[in-house]
Amino acid sequence: MVALLKKFTSILGFASALAVVFILGVSLKNFIFSASSAKAPKCLEMLGSTTVQNGGVTAITGSIKNNCEVKYKSIQVSFSVDPLASSNSPATTVVAYGDDLLPGKIWDFRTMPVPKNSTYRFKEISAY
Repeated sequence: MVALLKKFTSILGFASALAVVFILGVSLKNFIFSASSAKAPKCLEMLGSTTVQNGGVTAITGSIKNNCEVKYKSIQVSFSVDPLASSNSPATTVVAYGDDLLPGKIWDFRTMPVPKNSTYRFKEISAY
């Protein structure tokens, strides 16, 4: 009976250890993929973007939906802003930062200011 109990305990211990390794492996895989990728997975969906003016300041606003099964602790969206025809400045990049985007939730973002009447192009979403 003691030998049977020891065998059962060792099998149960092995199964528990295997479950912990599996859970950590899945979590680690998701973390490594999102942290090592400069771009976010395709399950982060840009719902749209536009420019808005508020108090004489123009910014790019929009929404991103997390269709993934994981929470993203940090997320950023970036846009390339073309220089105005009347200026000699180069194209610039503006970003918006967010945090704790849960699965199924929508993040409404707002970038730093951009020149009034400027044109912009979506660049990328980064997340980890």
